[in-house]
Amino acid sequence: MGGNYVECRDKNFTADIELADSFLKRLKGLMFRKEMPKGKVLLLEHCNSVHCCFMKFTIDVLYLDKNYVILYKETLKPWSIGKITAGTKSVLELSEGQAEFLEKGDKLDIFIQK
Repeated sequence: MGGNYVECRDKNFTADIELADSFLKRLKGLMFRKEMPKGKVLLLEHCNSVHCCFMKFTIDVLYLDKNYVILYKETLKPWSIGKITAGTKSVLELSEGQAEFLEKGDKLDIFIQK
């Protein structure tokens, strides 16, 4: 796998990352898109909360600490607001069901080419 990606070897999980590393990219997020393709995720760096306003589909959301350990996981429907979780430094947004086997405490390995 090349480029930006995330994996959790213990859970046999791998996905390509789309990076939202600026204010505008985080603000836009997945708004106005028709879907989030399977095998792709959106990583919102320096972010501790999300909303699903103007979204057309349900997503799984992982709240990550500074070491990319999952602090909390939830599924959000369009027009809902995510939970604010203490210690969150980044948020990973995935298509609904993609985070099914991931759980609180799992460590993700995130590879970003800068």
